[in-house]
Amino acid sequence: MSTKRNDLTIKEKKDILVRFDKLDKCSQREAVLALKIPQPTLNKILKNRKEIVEHEEQNLPLSRKRKRNGQNVDVEESLLRWFQQARNLNVPVSNSILQEKSINLALQLGVDNFSPTIGWLTRWKNRNNIVFKKTCGEKKDADFQAAEDYIKNFIASSNYAPDDVYNADETGLYYRALPDSTFDFKGTTVNGCKKQMQRLTILLVCNMTGTDKRRPLIIGKSKNPRCFRGVKTLPVDYYANSNAWMTSLIFTEFLRKWDREIKKPRRILLLLDNCTAHPNLQNLENIDLKFLPLNTTSLFQPLDQGIIKTMKTYYRKAMRNFIVETIDVSEIPASQIARKITVLEAIHMVVNAWDKVTSKCIINCFRKAGFSQIESDEEEPQEVEFIDTNFENWILIDQDLPTFGALSDKDITDLQTKKEEINIDDDEDDDNEEANEDITQKDTRIILEKLKGAVQKYGDNDTFQLFQKLQANMNTKLVDCQVQSKIDGFFNLF
Repeated sequence: MSTKRNDLTIKEKKDILVRFDKLDKCSQREAVLALKIPQPTLNKILKNRKEIVEHEEQNLPLSRKRKRNGQNVDVEESLLRWFQQARNLNVPVSNSILQEKSINLALQLGVDNFSPTIGWLTRWKNRNNIVFKKTCGEKKDADFQAAEDYIKNFIASSNYAPDDVYNADETGLYYRALPDSTFDFKGTTVNGCKKQMQRLTILLVCNMTGTDKRRPLIIGKSKNPRCFRGVKTLPVDYYANSNAWMTSLIFTEFLRKWDREIKKPRRILLLLDNCTAHPNLQNLENIDLKFLPLNTTSLFQPLDQGIIKTMKTYYRKAMRNFIVETIDVSEIPASQIARKITVLEAIHMVVNAWDKVTSKCIINCFRKAGFSQIESDEEEPQEVEFIDTNFENWILIDQDLPTFGALSDKDITDLQTKKEEINIDDDEDDDNEEANEDITQKDTRIILEKLKGAVQKYGDNDTFQLFQKLQANMNTKLVDCQVQSKIDGFFNLF
């Protein structure tokens, strides 16, 4: 006589995981006795821990015993992604809207004879825990109580060491923007200049202790601006698209690359805001994603508590120094000064600014957001001294610059089919940027000798020692280039 199979629901499996985690260190044999379940069942639950936790985080029905998919998985997952985007924008969505959108997505995906019946739509909604609700007349506000509960639960249940808790966030940067006010003699008329609105999007990532600041990811509009010509390596990960926005495709590539770099058994937690550019990736080996509650990131995202602002402050200070130096050596109008700040120059200034953000600043911002339990007896450091209100306004000139946009149907279906295209002409210039001057090896040696004389005249002994190391390193590189050129020339004869 066969026994009836008694499968556990997702909620029951989650409860078992919670009870298992509360047990003192013991063998699995002792654990199954304490939990009163068969050992094969415990083994299977532990093996599928990640999928069980993700099921709950994705707000899927906890009464379900196993994950079920419909016949047209690509259409259903694309429709779910579109629905999440629409609700993030607080757009009311009805049955007829979902049916019409599913037809459009099916056409984009090349699915023939797709018919979104009411029965199919009902099953799709049930599978994704989507219910009908009455909209309120009042403006949607941040759910502060839910956010506070979220942080309390995070602190109580987190099994991650502070070094393994990270936050990532994008910020827009008008990398050529000049101050919009100035001092002048009384009675004179101030002539304005065209605002420099050229933009970049910067992704910054750091951990709770400030011991790991990942190299920035920067997104521009041109894949190969003139200023990149002759440059072999960049100190950032650089991408390009027509809007200079973060996209789910770029973010996915960034995450999967980082995931491959992490060595087992280390596992990290990455805190993210909930936006269309941040997909909830499955099957990451070493990174767990945790999304912040909607409409609360300005209050509870660590990078928004002062880390990004500090980086931008250092950037504007570097830009201010650049303006002063340019004025000292040449008499050119403001618009031409701005154009001298190329994407490459901006990248280097961003990297230097990010390097100057201290671990103390990062620890304080995580604590301000409510996540950090690291105690510090030191006063919160004043990272940067603000000169005046006008300078601070310059820092904040791009604080509301969007870093991502709503996904089009093509974006959604491309994400589903794992396509990635950057339709930017390789030779496209970014607002007539100046190309890097071609410097020969002979010119390089002459410049190094001149710099050596300048360092001897204006620097101290420590500076001179550093320069000598730099000069020796550059001379080695030049010799290597000569050898490689001779080898290439030899093989080109055949």
